[in-house]
Amino acid sequence: MGKLIWLAMMTLICAPLVAQEESSAVEEEAVASEQEAPASWPLVYCGVCGVNYKSYGKEIWVVSNGGEVPICSDDCVKSYNEDPKLAEKKFNFIITASFRDNYPLDQCFMDEEELGDNGEPVVIAYRNQVLKFCQESCHEKFQEDRKGGMEKQEALVVEKFKPEYPLIGCIVCQSVFLENKEAIHLAYQNDYYKICSEECIAAFGEDRAKYQGRLKLALVATGRFNTSVMRKAGEELPGPVQLK
Repeated sequence: MGKLIWLAMMTLICAPLVAQEESSAVEEEAVASEQEAPASWPLVYCGVCGVNYKSYGKEIWVVSNGGEVPICSDDCVKSYNEDPKLAEKKFNFIITASFRDNYPLDQCFMDEEELGDNGEPVVIAYRNQVLKFCQESCHEKFQEDRKGGMEKQEALVVEKFKPEYPLIGCIVCQSVFLENKEAIHLAYQNDYYKICSEECIAAFGEDRAKYQGRLKLALVATGRFNTSVMRKAGEELPGPVQLK
């Protein structure tokens, strides 16, 4: 009898602890599911020195500011480890230098004011893409809610490019959209993609560079993508990136 009472007491004591552990596990899983995969690196340059990251036959990838970044050599790895914050400035410089003149929006996505109406726009790199704000206060609002800000920005990219999409089919499987076929509209790194199914969404996520290249070819063919504002694939930046 005494043993049964002891078991009952232990059950009452431990039950809340078990429930708390299960709740924590669920919360951790929810947080993990909300974390986005790092954005792909859209260039061929090493994030530290600015040369082709395949030049030395060594590819080491790090995640910085929401995106993947390649490092090309042992010397660059050493430089990165000595000052990761300076290295992040270099990563962001390479992205902004390469894409700032090809930004698709004319308005600030935080307050929809025209870029330039409040002076020189604030330009940043985030998740390996350029973002522009009409003033510093909008940049600060974005930092407070990056997820919500990106949803606004991506909605404007879809709205702008949806009417002039250069392909008649899904970017992944290339099946033609019929009139009664509902498409999935995706904005990724300042481009718009039209996708036919969740399966193709998953395939896009597994090899984003492949489908980004496919879209770029279609955009170049239609004249919408201005290659003059970007360095050619394989071309190095003009000398090592020097930031202090």
